[in-house]
Amino acid sequence: MGLWTGAFSLLYYMAIIITICTAALYQWALIGCTFYIGFGTFVGLLRNHMRVKHFIREHGDIATDLLCGIFAPMFTLSQIEEGAVHGADREQEEERRPGGEGGHQRHHLSHRGGQGGAGATGPGRRGRRGEENH
Repeated sequence: MGLWTGAFSLLYYMAIIITICTAALYQWALIGCTFYIGFGTFVGLLRNHMRVKHFIREHGDIATDLLCGIFAPMFTLSQIEEGAVHGADREQEEERRPGGEGGHQRHHLSHRGGQGGAGATGPGRRGRRGEENH
């Protein structure tokens, strides 16, 4: 068992065990919820790391990742596992494509195709709220 696997398991099971101790004293419920929120936060941060690592930028932000980690950790962990297993396969396929378009696609996603960075618009392009810039 790896270090992170042990840390995630410890937080999850401690949250359950300590919450069961609520029968003896109500304050244990608060401590158990704190452990669970810590577990969910770590899962959300792990999801964010995987999205950034595999250039999956169109499916949320850090707030979405944290909410998924806290309220749906079982689905989030399955999604992370699928991304880790199949993400490496997709990266290898992109690198093997004729014309070498794999690297260009990453550059395009991260720099918005040469528009001068995020939020920069040129003449005739729409701004953030849909107004025409001239």
